[in-house]
Amino acid sequence: MNEAKNLGASYVIKARWDRELVPEDSEECESLLEALGAAPVIGKIEVEITGNGRRATRTAEVEVRFTRTAIKPPQRRGKAKPLKEFEPISINAISLTGVDPPEGVDAVNWVLLTDQPIRTLADAKKIVSWYTLRWQIEIYHKVMKSGCRVENCQLETADRLKRYLALMSDFLSHT
Repeated sequence: MNEAKNLGASYVIKARWDRELVPEDSEECESLLEALGAAPVIGKIEVEITGNGRRATRTAEVEVRFTRTAIKPPQRRGKAKPLKEFEPISINAISLTGVDPPEGVDAVNWVLLTDQPIRTLADAKKIVSWYTLRWQIEIYHKVMKSGCRVENCQLETADRLKRYLALMSDFLSHT
């Protein structure tokens, strides 16, 4: 998140872990899940859940909550040096919780973190739609890495690699 901020890039990240917050910047909540749990449900939307080998493709209805908060940098474990160069970072968080999932299917439970502003259900829906593009992006990267073997091209400079990736992307878009 800090690197994206330094580069002027935007991001949408699915959180895997609860994060510690700066309570004074987070309505006195100490954790991300606590802050999202305290936020009101602003509506419901439908999201497409892509199938994989273990799960069928389906549409899930989810409740949406969001909050603006400040997360603390992660704690280093063991003998690792503390991350003194990182300061808390302000983010927007969206919680998506499945409503009435089919029997035997786990309910959707996503927490998305972004630097994009969220003021309305439409804003949250836009961020969720960006996140759902993740599957297509992962397939694209797999094709570039495994099919086109771009890591083996040994072009030595970033400019050469950028041109090669542009050429391969154009080629793939026409096949």
